[in-house]
Amino acid sequence: MKDHADPHAHERARTLAREEPAFGLSAEEAVAAIDEMLAWIGDTCPECEPD
Repeated sequence: MKDHADPHAHERARTLAREEPAFGLSAEEAVAAIDEMLAWIGDTCPECEPD
């Protein structure tokens, strides 16, 4: 699977989660939630070669 997204977007999302975690979450929990969500996002086009 290839990631064609902004190469810095993932790190910005993790930084924002760490600096301003959602209500009720610790910084670590917020970053873990972002990481889990980002793991599900990707390019799933049939023409793309697997990594």
